[in-house]
Amino acid sequence: MLTVFGQTSGLQRVGLANAVEWRYVPGTGDDKKWKVEGTGSATFFVPSNLAFKKLPRKLELFLFSPFGEGVLKKLLQFHVVPNIVLHSGK
Repeated sequence: MLTVFGQTSGLQRVGLANAVEWRYVPGTGDDKKWKVEGTGSATFFVPSNLAFKKLPRKLELFLFSPFGEGVLKKLLQFHVVPNIVLHSGK
C-alpha cells in the first residue's frame, strides 16, 4: 500500500523530483554561487492509496520494478502541473 510519502519516493525513484520541488544547490567550477533548481511552484495530483489498490497486483509489482520504472514515470508525469498552484480550501 502506498502513502503520500510513497508517492514522493516514487517521484524521486523515476527522476521527477525536480518537477515538484525547488531547492538551492552549490555552484560548480569558477562560479561558487548557489543556484536554484527545480520548479518554484507545482501541483501534484497524488493518486490515492485506493487508486493503486484497485490496480491488479501484477501491474503494481511491475510499475515498482526496474522494468516498469519508465511506465511509472509517464504515469506520474500525467499528475504533475508545473508552474501552477491549485488550492482548494475545504
